[in-house]
Formats: sequence, C-alpha cells, structure tokens
Amino acid sequence: MEAPLIALAADEIKMDPYAVLGPIDPQLSDPQMGTIPAVSIVKAVKQKGIEKADDGTLIKADVAEKAIKQLEELAKTLVQGTWTHDYPLAPKNFKNLESQ
Repeated sequence: MEAPLIALAADEIKMDPYAVLGPIDPQLSDPQMGTIPAVSIVKAVKQKGIEKADDGTLIKADVAEKAIKQLEELAKTLVQGTWTHDYPLAPKNFKNLESQ
C-alpha cells in the first residue's frame, strides 16, 4: 500500500511495462477470515443494519471507518502541496500526521 501513496505525491512515475501499483485500501486482520478490506466491513454493516450486526463486527466497522479516514487524510496531505517536490519526507513528517 505504501507505493501508491508515494506515487500520489510524485510529479512523474517511472515503471517497468509489467509493473503494477495496488489500490490504496486499508485492510483489517481477522483470525477466522484473514485480511479483510475495511470498505467491505463498513459495507456489510450498512447492508445488514447495525441492529443485526454482532458486537465484534460493529467494533471492526468502527476501526475500518477510522482506517479509511486516516488513509484519505494521508493521501490528501500528499497531493495538496503541503511539501514542495524537493522536500525530503522523513518519518517525522508522518509522525506529525498521526496527531492531527
């Protein structure tokens, strides 16, 4: 998931003809189902209805919504011109985003 986020902030992307970038989609781990897309958890609760979802699913949906929001904010920050093209992004830049 990191490569597509970095690519969003680039002015130019050079890739091999057979290279691919994956989607920017947060995933949640589940002991029984493995890795689940966050948007699928949110969609399942909306389709089923909050009153019909068990507590575990509701908690996962809450975490999923937060993960989606965080990723949207990060992607927006990377593409809105927060930093100039020549500004090196260090871990401290992303640590600061966690508190916003």
